[in-house]
Amino acid sequence: METVRLRTERVEPFIKATLETFKTMVHLKNVRGEIRLRKTGAVSSDVSGIIGLSGAAEGTVTLALPKRTAQAVAASFLGETEVSDALVADSIGEIVNIITGFAKQNLPEVDIHISLPTVIVGPGHRSSSHADSRKVATYFDCPLGEFRLEVYLEGLPDSLGHAYVGKT
Repeated sequence: METVRLRTERVEPFIKATLETFKTMVHLKNVRGEIRLRKTGAVSSDVSGIIGLSGAAEGTVTLALPKRTAQAVAASFLGETEVSDALVADSIGEIVNIITGFAKQNLPEVDIHISLPTVIVGPGHRSSSHADSRKVATYFDCPLGEFRLEVYLEGLPDSLGHAYVGKT
């Protein structure tokens, strides 16, 4: 049986950025939940905001939410009581963009470029990328529901730690 070790230094800037973004932009305090490795394969969600990373480090950042949570988060973000599906998609795209931008600021020694967000909407959709990769998923809980942030990142200098597992 393979024993694995997970070091999360690479994803800490993304976790901190998520907490700060939800606190300041969505007006919610999150409780960070479990951090776990997600091996290859797709996990379902209803709304996913995805940002690509390129440059000295490459990968993706995905904010995945159930529909009800996404609707409530978008409404709080926009200061509205109800929002259309189009505004939910726009809001989740903007939130994942803000999270990634904040995290990038905490990695100043690495030249990282972020893409425009892509948002996938549909009940129980599955998204997968980096077929041979393992992603670090952080689960959050807030008064509006649960959601997860997945980070796949490779190419950072070893001095910044690892966001993957290895044999021990």
